[in-house]
Amino acid sequence: MKTYYVKLLIILLTFTSNSIYAEDNAKKNYNSIEIMGGTNYNKFFRFGFIPNLSSTGEFRESFSIGYENTRFFPIRVHVGIDFYEGSIDLSESYNTHGWGLNADIKKHVFCLDIYPGNFKPSKNIDLSLGIGLTFLIDDVFSGESYSYSWMNSRTLILEDEYGSISEYFSLGLKFRLAYNLKMFNSLYLTPQFVQFLGLTDDLSVWGDVKSFRNYLAIGIKKTF
Repeated sequence: MKTYYVKLLIILLTFTSNSIYAEDNAKKNYNSIEIMGGTNYNKFFRFGFIPNLSSTGEFRESFSIGYENTRFFPIRVHVGIDFYEGSIDLSESYNTHGWGLNADIKKHVFCLDIYPGNFKPSKNIDLSLGIGLTFLIDDVFSGESYSYSWMNSRTLILEDEYGSISEYFSLGLKFRLAYNLKMFNSLYLTPQFVQFLGLTDDLSVWGDVKSFRNYLAIGIKKTF
């Protein structure tokens, strides 16, 4: 069901984006290459009101290269590397049993961002909507998971039991807001704010745990 809604969103964004760009192709027909670097802040979450989940994050670094094409089909594509981390304390308790997770996690992932929805609210502002794909490179973690019932209880030290506690692949929605500050004829400085909202699970040892990240970055963009 989530995949269906993602596909529907991409189709709507693509149609709207093409319509907006078609209004003024003469001013917007260009390609660009952009190099970006900055920081991100990650938190883990579950959809819905979950009172027994808490998560804190740390600021980490992100790097990417972007390509934008507005000549034939308005699309923006980024590839890059994210380092992100966070802690999570999660539990579920019932009358006769329960379980929980307490962990600190650091990740290194390869990112592919595809923005089919690209808009220009004003001359210098870029607004992009799309999807973000991440592929796990490695993770470092520590903590424990536990379960109990009226008959027994069990505690596992994560670093002793698992080689990894992360899903290899994750998918989410991506939002990007950038300002184009002209430096030379075709060279721009681009401060930007980006958000990633995970739609698929981020952790493999516990279902329905996803990531939400805010990014602050600055880029250098060359148009041609």
